Amino acid sequence: MAARVTGALAAVAAVAAVMLADTATATNSGERALVVGEVRFGALFAVHGAPVEARAGSRCGAVREHYGIQRVEATLLALDAINADASLLQGVALGAELRDSCWAPPTALRQTIDLVRDAITPAETADDADHTRNQISANCSQGPGTLGGSRSISSGRAPLLGVLGPGASSAAMQVQNLLQLFSIPQVV
Repeated sequence: MAARVTGALAAVAAVAAVMLADTATATNSGERALVVGEVRFGALFAVHGAPVEARAGSRCGAVREHYGIQRVEATLLALDAINADASLLQGVALGAELRDSCWAPPTALRQTIDLVRDAITPAETADDADHTRNQISANCSQGPGTLGGSRSISSGRAPLLGVLGPGASSAAMQVQNLLQLFSIPQVV
């Protein structure tokens, strides 16, 4: 039990370091925490407050310790507990991609676009590269629509099962409008 708590605390410290990076220079487009798994869910948490200026690319506001950080910590602890219990997912490692929505609908939408883009862009493996080079002959010999290659989840592109958040209703509606285009469920 102590090892799991220590592992979870190390993960929280790593996420805090990434998401609490110097807010004076950080913009709201690149901060994320990734827990690798065979499948994953996305999460949009308001780790920072809304940007002071209402323009594209504005810096996020101050850190929201009690709202944003606590949700990140709770998610990581729950994820650790789920993955530690072999009877729950029976050998499937659940991953997550946590992103900062900065309590602003435009930022939440940008972060969702990044999640969706990563989910729908196929990961290329060495197997895929070989098949791409020989695609014409492979298609002719195996029939249409078959390449015979395997996809690798070690590249960090595990399937996106759904998105948790964001907490603000106005942002949640915009995020849902995008997610429904790709049949990705949202939990708010």
